[in-house]
Amino acid sequence: MRIKWWRPKEKEAAVSSILLPAVTTVDESWKGAAEAITRVARSKLGMTKPGRQKLAKQTWLWTDHVKDRIREKKSKQYHAFLVEKTADNL
Repeated sequence: MRIKWWRPKEKEAAVSSILLPAVTTVDESWKGAAEAITRVARSKLGMTKPGRQKLAKQTWLWTDHVKDRIREKKSKQYHAFLVEKTADNL
């Protein structure tokens, strides 16, 4: 299972309000911070379910401008391939 780290914008206030305990050594500080961040991230952002695929490059986040640019780039690449297409590179 993985933490849904791509969702922090929705839960930014909860993640930023993590209280870290006072400790004495650097190692304890890092360990405590990591545990606190992971614990809050699991509870606020959620966890993925085992066996499910992550959304394919999260294309639902793409704007129309980005989609148009990707479409143009793919078209140019495909046409360049067709120009150089031979029996050797198939």
